[in-house]
Amino acid sequence: MDETPLVVPIGAQFESDTYQLLDESGVAIPLTGFTGRGEALPTATGGTAVLTFEVPIVDAANGKVRIRALAAASSGLSPKVVWGYAEVYSAPTVYRFFSGRVELRAKGGAV
Repeated sequence: MDETPLVVPIGAQFESDTYQLLDESGVAIPLTGFTGRGEALPTATGGTAVLTFEVPIVDAANGKVRIRALAAASSGLSPKVVWGYAEVYSAPTVYRFFSGRVELRAKGGAV
């Protein structure tokens, strides 16, 4: 699981680098039939979502996904550090590939 913080500019579209989901042997996990979801929450223990992420599967055969936040979804938020996660699922299987810091920043600024 990647622990590099996401830095999301407030009021601007955000799209992460591509993540690739691999099994224990280093082989890509096929994601055909999976759906993605993610949120930024006030704390690691939960709370009401501050921001909802889109999690598009960009290459299902090779297990590749991204994390995206639309400008409209982040506009009006205040700069702060929150906790977030992103995962893909196809019941009953869930692969969480991001869990950690999300830095909401004013465009071009710091938290």
